Amino acid sequence: MSLMLKKFNRICRVNFAHTVLIISASLCLGACQNTTNSPSKVVALNTVNFGQYYLALKNLSDTELETEIKQQRLKKEEGSIEAEINLILLHSLPNSPTHNVYSAKSQLNEQLKLHKNYYLSSDDQAFIRLLKDQLNQRIVSISASD
Repeated sequence: MSLMLKKFNRICRVNFAHTVLIISASLCLGACQNTTNSPSKVVALNTVNFGQYYLALKNLSDTELETEIKQQRLKKEEGSIEAEINLILLHSLPNSPTHNVYSAKSQLNEQLKLHKNYYLSSDDQAFIRLLKDQLNQRIVSISASD
């Protein structure tokens, strides 16, 4: 009987240790999963880079542009960083119903400040810098002509 109790105790200790290990691993993995999905870490992945999006905008009619603006505003209200940048592109587009160089530039500056840790591909970074430079040049030319 004593031998059976010793074996039982040893089995229980091993099972308890395995159970604790499994529970600890599950908690750690669950914590990792929760961290990657937390709102502060959400990264809106671009399905299309900003250069491609801008080129697509150039081919839209006035009606299609208005529809796109409404869709991007809805996405922005839902918290999409990509939509915020897309709206800036819509403001900077010369044939857009919301074309406004000053608004595009101020919103771009604001977004760059707010989302400085937002991941952008090197292509998107180059496009955003080019856009910023062109908006600055446009503002300077408008100021010079006044």
